[in-house]
Amino acid sequence: MHIDQTILTQYLYIGPTANLGRFGSVTTGQTLSLTPDEVDTQNSPQASPNLILKPVANKARRAITGAYQVLQADAGRLLTSNITAPVTATLIAAPTLGTNLEFIHEASATATLTLDPGTIAIDGVVATFALTVALNRKGLIYTSAGWISY
Repeated sequence: MHIDQTILTQYLYIGPTANLGRFGSVTTGQTLSLTPDEVDTQNSPQASPNLILKPVANKARRAITGAYQVLQADAGRLLTSNITAPVTATLIAAPTLGTNLEFIHEASATATLTLDPGTIAIDGVVATFALTVALNRKGLIYTSAGWISY
């Protein structure tokens, strides 16, 4: 079967490892590209509560230039850093289920951007995460298990 790659919609899988139809075994954080028929069909993998629409790269941006408290209003934005001195971005203290954040360390960034999750785990661990290399990227989705990275 030929699938036209230009019409696929990307979803992020946030559940436990499972077998999902034509995708076979999938794991948490894996991106799945669904056809329009799969998105519309109730028997599709999309019918799973463990699939959420993945953000696209051409969304609104917010530049992080100094210490920053990430807001619920930042959900769905691309949070960018182009810093030359270390900066910490503190994640939302009480995010809404399904909140999606994406951070990118721009090409000319020369210092570390630290993501501080507060008391909420990222991938099961309550610890900071550092973007240290130019063009590093980190996506986070908030689930009942805490932040899941992709």
